Amino acid sequence: MPTSARRWPGASLRAKPRPARVLMLVQNETVPPDMRVWAEAQALIARGYEVSVICPRGELYTRRREDIDGVRIYRYPRGPEGRSSLGYLLEYAAALPPQLFLALAVRVRSRIEVVHICNPPDLLFLPALPLKALGARLVYDHHDACPELIMAKGYRGGSWQVRLNMLLERLTYRACDVSIETNESFRDIAIGRGGMHQEDVFVVRNGPEIARFAGAAADDKHRHGREHMVAYVGMMAIQDGLDYLIDAARIIVADWQRDDIQFVLVGSGAELERLRERVCRMKLENYITFTGYVADSGVLGSVLATADVCVSPDPENAANNVSTMIKVMEYMSFGKPIVQFDLHEGRVSAGDASLYVAANDVTAFAKAIVQLIDDPEMRDRLGAIGLQRITDLTWDAQVPRLLAAYERALVTQSAAARSYTDRQLGMLGRTRELFNLWQSKRQDVPGQAREMLAELESSQSEMEHALGGRIQDKEMLIIGPGQQLVEMSFFARHNSVTGIDLDVIPQHPSVREYLRIFRNNGSIRTLKTMARKAMGYDRALRREAERAGLTVDSDPAIVAMDAAAMTFPDDSFDCVFSTSCFEHLSEPGDVIRQVARVLRPGGLAHVDVHLYTSDSGCHDVRIFGGRRDSIPPWSHLRPQYRSLVQPNSYLNEIRLVQWRELFSRHWPGVTFRLRPERDPAIRSALAPLQADGELEEYEDEELLSIYLVAEWVKPARPPGPVRHA
Repeated sequence: MPTSARRWPGASLRAKPRPARVLMLVQNETVPPDMRVWAEAQALIARGYEVSVICPRGELYTRRREDIDGVRIYRYPRGPEGRSSLGYLLEYAAALPPQLFLALAVRVRSRIEVVHICNPPDLLFLPALPLKALGARLVYDHHDACPELIMAKGYRGGSWQVRLNMLLERLTYRACDVSIETNESFRDIAIGRGGMHQEDVFVVRNGPEIARFAGAAADDKHRHGREHMVAYVGMMAIQDGLDYLIDAARIIVADWQRDDIQFVLVGSGAELERLRERVCRMKLENYITFTGYVADSGVLGSVLATADVCVSPDPENAANNVSTMIKVMEYMSFGKPIVQFDLHEGRVSAGDASLYVAANDVTAFAKAIVQLIDDPEMRDRLGAIGLQRITDLTWDAQVPRLLAAYERALVTQSAAARSYTDRQLGMLGRTRELFNLWQSKRQDVPGQAREMLAELESSQSEMEHALGGRIQDKEMLIIGPGQQLVEMSFFARHNSVTGIDLDVIPQHPSVREYLRIFRNNGSIRTLKTMARKAMGYDRALRREAERAGLTVDSDPAIVAMDAAAMTFPDDSFDCVFSTSCFEHLSEPGDVIRQVARVLRPGGLAHVDVHLYTSDSGCHDVRIFGGRRDSIPPWSHLRPQYRSLVQPNSYLNEIRLVQWRELFSRHWPGVTFRLRPERDPAIRSALAPLQADGELEEYEDEELLSIYLVAEWVKPARPPGPVRHA
């Protein structure tokens, strides 16, 4: 039976398709200094993704293009940093055009599966939209709550600037497919203000990379001859509260006459030069050291290892109260006690590893620093608590959530634009493929309808024989019914039938539906669907099926669902049926396991797998349509002829023995049957090829069989223990 092209997400069990390509857009910092973005990029690279980043140039990173640790980085000139409404407008006006230009340039070179935008600002969905229109999925990495952030910079809540940021945030959430949030407070924003579905929101906290600081050792040179040291590591923007820390240092040094404490401030940002000048005016330059940005992890680790106390002076405001500060996590990873203002997410992160002082109270902040400096036992106790807490908050613990977010983003993405050989066919090749599809489908539609119904009748007879009774009045699940609907209608005559597929395509798609298909599946799947509808194949097939006595339901109960992660309750169906679908699954073992879960005890699962090793297993529409042209038998298995094949869908290339192992692993007692190749020309072609030494690595039965039929009756549960009164 000819099969329609279906795509299912995940990693292949055998020859994997090319890695998914990711493009990350960053505006407020360069890379790699943006440690969250860099850690995410490295985690994706380790998973097998190809990652590119577009970001502004930095003080130490001025090259327009470079590859670092497998990440391809494109940089554009950094514009002026905004400090007012006009300044922000100029900053973003200077950033968005090069972001868009570079994004399109990257897209011209290669297909992009995921665009990963990192705020602030909530404007990066704009350069991402053209790529999304070309089939990419959009992941929104929510670093800062921009409406709250703009209020923290002095704008009142009802101002037009705040309202505009609310609108941009809402539009960003509307555009994205998945959002990544740094904590539960941000997750509430995504679901509440952003209108995101809970299953599309993932919390990936700011966690330190423990391995990054492996071997870091204390170095007393950072103390500048003083007995104690206080460290700050982080950005230096207006909202980061460095003025509070400098004021606290002035109180400690000038008012309380403590000359035994050195303050070391590591980082860079828009406020760095102003802060340096302020410290000089206050005559504190001998007590407060500004290192600037430190790229060397060894030096940064040495500063933290030397510190007696670490500080997070972020003031209390709407933004900081819901933000997770990665510096707090890094402090805990070194077992350092912390002083910070009493912020909600600060307590969530540090717990009892920190002293908390009243919001924005500089004197209380200074007292807490001195309290810890003078009490080594308290320092050790708080540091030990931090080390214990950080175990579940490290970056390594966050990586699975990041990868889950990507899997979610890609779950409905079709890669129909590339074949299982990952060979780019080009526009001419794709046009030829559509022509071949038309040629194959227009031939003998009545005969195809009769053949399809005969095979369904045969399958039903096999199922009834296995069950020992009729397939009637059953709750039935069909996996991958496709667009023809004949299978659904055939079994719905006497049963209640539900179908699931990754993408449900209406029989008469509107312009809006075609746009949705384009967003979810890309241009090739959209064109093939349009061609399929234009040539009227499905309509003709249903008409011929109805002439044969089958009424085809044009609006059946098909649910968009990933068969590898079904949401049905356990024991939901009496029968599960699928034909010409499992060969397109990249993780069929997960689907087989899900079938075992949703099938009721005593119920039947019947799966027909079109074998990859059969002559027609390459899924070239010319072979399906009887127009082989110059395609020799089993061309996809013979290296010298493989380039002749034009498969129309992804294939997992799983062989017969592997299918048997997969089904047997999850369905104990499963039975198998093979449906043989019926074309005598193909059967007679095998022996001469084997005599010439070809196809020796394949068994005859897998070459000369088209389908593997797997049938399983789920064992009834044993009766429970008898209860005695």
